[in-house]
Amino acid sequence: MRPVDIGFLDTAPLRITRAGRVDAPADRVFDLIGPAPARWGDWVPGFSHDGRWLTPGPPSVGGRREVHAMGTRFVESVIGYEQGRRFAFRIDEADRMPGVRAFAEDYVLTPIGERACSLTWTMALDGVVPARILRPALGPGLGVMLRRMCSRLAAAAR
Repeated sequence: MRPVDIGFLDTAPLRITRAGRVDAPADRVFDLIGPAPARWGDWVPGFSHDGRWLTPGPPSVGGRREVHAMGTRFVESVIGYEQGRRFAFRIDEADRMPGVRAFAEDYVLTPIGERACSLTWTMALDGVVPARILRPALGPGLGVMLRRMCSRLAAAAR
């Protein structure tokens, strides 16, 4: 896929943002999202626990990881990282994503008191199918997916 930077989250032809509440402290939720690719299997439906970092050291912008979801292997690069608050990545390689030219996701946590946080999730993509066609197909499903992820994040953070 075409490499993109953090600005793609604002300029992609298709951008969908959803926000939800996670009933767990932001720092514990972030530990499941940012530094631990194997833990994505705990909270993202369809993900395995086979995720791993391909680059050494603590996660940071430019770091690369590999994750597996729904029978597809993804190699991703971190494009935004703020410890405890933000994790953003782009997909560099995917076994199965025909028609997608560039793809990025962004996860931003905002504390709500000491025991909960807000999760804002943005998905951005450029594909061969126009955004005006994809948006109605993807939009409602992403809201359902976010609610499921928030519930699973809260359970995994306990």
